[in-house]
Amino acid sequence: YVQEDAFHIINVLKKSPLFKEKNIDFKIHPDFAHEKNKYESLLEKNWRLIDDIKKLDAYGIVISSNSGSVLEFASIGMSVIIIASNGAFTTNPMPEEGKGIIWDIAYDEDELKMIYQNLQEIRSQKFSDVQNISEYYLKDFFSPVTLEAIIENFDLKEWIHLDFRDADNR
Repeated sequence: YVQEDAFHIINVLKKSPLFKEKNIDFKIHPDFAHEKNKYESLLEKNWRLIDDIKKLDAYGIVISSNSGSVLEFASIGMSVIIIASNGAFTTNPMPEEGKGIIWDIAYDEDELKMIYQNLQEIRSQKFSDVQNISEYYLKDFFSPVTLEAIIENFDLKEWIHLDFRDADNR
């Protein structure tokens, strides 16, 4: 997590009149919770810092930088906008499938506004497309955490020899 990317997101949002008037919740990385005042000093009057997200269904769009959690958010039906880093490198964990429908990447405030409006329109007029891609992400990119899945996903078969036939009886 790069703290400068968080400040960059705030600055990009501030440059757009569209976002200045919206109610926006910000969740900062726990590593920087001790700097809460620094973040709060940058926020517009309708914006606020939250400590945790209690009701995910209250949100339709998540704006982030290079977080791997954006794929998790998209897999539960949230639309995602990635703000490209101000630095030399932007991590994009999203698959190409679904770009422009459930997620997109913005490089400046003008693109952010256009992408936000596009994703909002798709959510209101073609929500089944968002749901279908979300289900695809969940099915293809996530698996239940079991000992057998860990061994399979990390190719540990030659190192660990277990008989899974009796795994439910343990």
